[in-house]
Amino acid sequence: MFTRLRILTSSFILLLATSAFAQVGGNSTYAFLNLTTAARPASLAQAGLASVEGDIQFVWLNPALLREEHRKQIGFSYVNIPGSINSAEAAYGFGYGEKHNIMVGFRYLDYGSFQATDIAGNPLGTFRASDQLLNGAYSYSLDSNWQFGASFKLINSVYESYTSFGVATDLAAVYQIPKQRFAFAFIAKNIGFQLASYAGERESLPFELQFAVSNRFKHLPFRWTIQLENLQRWDLTYFDPNAVNRDPITGQSTYEEPTFGDMLLRHLSVSGDLSLGKRLNFQIGYSFRRRAEMTIPSRRTSAGLTFGLGLKLSKFHLNYGNQYIHVSGRMHHIGVTVDLHDFGS
Repeated sequence: MFTRLRILTSSFILLLATSAFAQVGGNSTYAFLNLTTAARPASLAQAGLASVEGDIQFVWLNPALLREEHRKQIGFSYVNIPGSINSAEAAYGFGYGEKHNIMVGFRYLDYGSFQATDIAGNPLGTFRASDQLLNGAYSYSLDSNWQFGASFKLINSVYESYTSFGVATDLAAVYQIPKQRFAFAFIAKNIGFQLASYAGERESLPFELQFAVSNRFKHLPFRWTIQLENLQRWDLTYFDPNAVNRDPITGQSTYEEPTFGDMLLRHLSVSGDLSLGKRLNFQIGYSFRRRAEMTIPSRRTSAGLTFGLGLKLSKFHLNYGNQYIHVSGRMHHIGVTVDLHDFGS
């Protein structure tokens, strides 16, 4: 067991060292790849990389979570984002043999209708903007400890007359210690490129390295997760005009640099998932980076905090997720998961 853990750690350090050039936040295209529509993962602040639960919606976060129990599961989710943006996604799991599992999924984002004008501001009509993602995930179960996964993504964006196509893949591994109920997960996300750019200039994709550890208590049906994100880049801060202090006497301006603790916490998300039997579950999550980026000095908010619940009614598992993204309002995620085995199929 310890030899395998050393191999996992060494691989993790190697990937981290060779990926320091990657970019985040505003420096890449297809940012919607880092969003999730699925209700249960959203209610965990997307800190579900090592959530070895029986819901196919988690496979959107990590293809190595795909297991035999996800076969013949159908998952559907919808969210209305403030600003009249609608997003929906659907997934279906199947496989062959004992070790090979597959999921196919589709995600769609509609940004609504916009007013088109000429250079003088004269109206020319309206146009729409949207993103689409076709996702195929595959996992291989090496043994009771190791699970490896990969996803292949076909990406399409249409903004007025500008169209872009791209491809990307996620490479992931999950290591479990069943007796101690521990799970460790690592993923390299969005390795890919644009096949066709919007206006002749290719942009990088939002590549990211993540690592997570989760554990389910022995005598309590509660799984906690600690997740480290954007490991390919240490400094996730940006110039914040709210951190500029001006001396009222001299007029000299000074900038309050972020502390080591602030920079460290921006890589951290935590979550908890409580399952009361097979019919009721509660989730809570917290993203420190989202809190730091979305906090407004003049207004107290709950940015970074997410929560949700799930309820199984008959043969349908309903999930609700709530997360605060902006002062304009919260996002309400609705999800439905159906296992066709319950219908005798």
